Parts: sequence; structure tokens; C-alpha cells
Amino acid sequence: AAEGKLGGAVDLGEAQNWIKVDAEETGWLAPASDANAMSVSLWQKLNTVKNSSTFWFRAASTPSNARNFQAHIPWGNNNIYFDTGGCCGGGDTRIVKNSTIDFLEWHHFVFTKNEEGHKEIYVDGALWHEGENTGPLFDDWTYLAIGSSGTGDYAAAIVDDFGVWGRAITPEEIATIYNGGSGSGLYSFGGG
Repeated sequence: AAEGKLGGAVDLGEAQNWIKVDAEETGWLAPASDANAMSVSLWQKLNTVKNSSTFWFRAASTPSNARNFQAHIPWGNNNIYFDTGGCCGGGDTRIVKNSTIDFLEWHHFVFTKNEEGHKEIYVDGALWHEGENTGPLFDDWTYLAIGSSGTGDYAAAIVDDFGVWGRAITPEEIATIYNGGSGSGLYSFGGG
């Protein structure tokens, strides 16, 4: 538990801590692969910048360590990497951009992929980087790792209000979630 952007948050510390969310048995990620579209929104503040993965959605048949929808926010070189349907190909699986972001402060990040393969990264409510990738999402999801690849690359991060959609959310929705920097909760008890 830690003070988050919107109340309490999870502090993964600087050790090898991470969160695993099963996807294989529940099928909750099927709408994303069925539509070949997905979005992730989160608030993050790092304890230290290092080579790490903030989130890694794994699918068994996906190349490069089951990397189906994944982001390094950032890697130790301040590059933000966004991979889908595998890794490291500039035209089929990856978009990347170097940043001057102060990762030791709270920032809101959104990663979207639409069904045509257009990918976008939003930072603090504004479009920060975009590109095209031809590789599709795989449908044999196994689990989501928050704060790790599931096999290493541990993020020394505090993470708040992590959300997942089986579609590319709109710039208007992103602006609502960012809410001018004060944030809007994705869930309210009893309110949906």
C-alpha cells in the first residue's frame, strides 16, 4: 500500500515484486484478441529508473517471451517501448520513442492499439507518440504481469488505477481519465 495519485496504490518497491492476473482460465482478454484492439491506462511513479517492464500481457504462442501487449515505461535508457504481437520489429510489433519525462513523478500513461494496427501512446492526456504495426494480437492469453515481464525485468514502480479495455479508447475518454492532471477514477464502489 502506498499513497497513489487517486488514493491508495500499489508500491512494488525496489525488489522483485510484481502482480500476476490470470487470463487463461477466465478468458477476460478474449474481447481484445477477437477485435485485435486493446488499451491500457495507468498512473505510474518510479522509485528508480532501470531496465524494467511496467506491464506484460502474455500469450503462449506469441514470439519473444510471450509478449502480446507490453510496455517498458521506460527502459533504463529513457526509451518507452510499446510491443504488441511479439517484439522488436519496427513495422510489425514495436513503436518506441526516447523521452525526457521525469519518471520519479506521477504521470498518466495510455497505450492503445486499434483493429487496423494503429498504435498510440498518450502521456498526461496528450498524444505523445504513434505508429503502425501489422502484427495481430494472439488469442491464447496466459496472464498479465504488472511490474514485471513475469520472468524478470522488475519495475521499481508505484502503480495506480490500472485499466484494460478490449478496444482502442478515444482521445476524449483519455482526457476524461486524465482530468486535467487530477485524474478520474475508473471505478467507484457501487457506481460501476
